[in-house]
Amino acid sequence: MIKIMIKRKAPREKETELLSLITRLRSAASQQPGYISGETLHGTDKPEDYLVISIWETDASSGRIDVARAASTAIASTYG
Repeated sequence: MIKIMIKRKAPREKETELLSLITRLRSAASQQPGYISGETLHGTDKPEDYLVISIWETDASSGRIDVARAASTAIASTYG
């Protein structure tokens, strides 16, 4: 099993938009072979901090890492 973590900061006024994007990306990831689960963590003392974790089977992980990179790029292009 491998875990892929994506950490991002987003201003409070963009929270709804960010969570919508994360939900869409997780939905797309869940259709990929080997996807086990995912979760989003939100900072309590730093509410602009988000950590998205996806868990995958280890077989053929390079394709999954490409999916994670695409997700990270999509989030970064919107939120820096």
